[in-house]
Amino acid sequence: MASACVRTCNSLKSLNIVYPLSLRVCNSSVISVRWRKPRWIPKTQSKLFYVRKPTPRDEEENKMLMQKYANYRTQMKAIRSYFTKFVQEEKQARKEYDKSVGIEQELAEVRLSIEVNAQWNQESANIREARELAEAQKSAKIKAIKDQKQKEKDEEQIAELQSRIDNNIKFSEKFITQENMDEEIEKVLDSRKDFNFPINRKGQRLTRGKTKLKEDISSEPDA
Repeated sequence: MASACVRTCNSLKSLNIVYPLSLRVCNSSVISVRWRKPRWIPKTQSKLFYVRKPTPRDEEENKMLMQKYANYRTQMKAIRSYFTKFVQEEKQARKEYDKSVGIEQELAEVRLSIEVNAQWNQESANIREARELAEAQKSAKIKAIKDQKQKEKDEEQIAELQSRIDNNIKFSEKFITQENMDEEIEKVLDSRKDFNFPINRKGQRLTRGKTKLKEDISSEPDA
């Protein structure tokens, strides 16, 4: 659009024609149509005083054409009138038929449609009930399997917890309580343990006796 406006402005400048300000700034409201001269551009010099001469007609040919056109219009009017009358008669016949026989026939068709629809609904209901029954049985079976697995899992957990309780009860005699706390403290103070001892390459503990230490060292294989 902008390029078309610019081309128009340039063409007006070349003709030394004063064009509006809106066209100078290439207003977006200006609509240019292709292959059509803008309405603000005047006629060219070659067509300024041109007067079109009427097309010459033959009188006899014109008279014959007008007569044929009149005949054509008459025939088309007759055909339209015939079809209009035919359609009106068909509508009237249809109304009379509906009043006499059409209503009973239509009611019979409606009754038949209702019966067929009820039959289809019953068939669909039977299929749906069978499907729902199968799905319910399948769901019940899956639920029973899940319940059995959960029951087994609960029993395993209970057995494990019971074994832990039994072990704690078994070793509860060695627990330090408030009653035997002083006694256990005395035992710990009296029992001395020395962890300053050597080990061999196999990780076995060596005694502190020189003779035993030599024997253990001599018994080790050479690296």
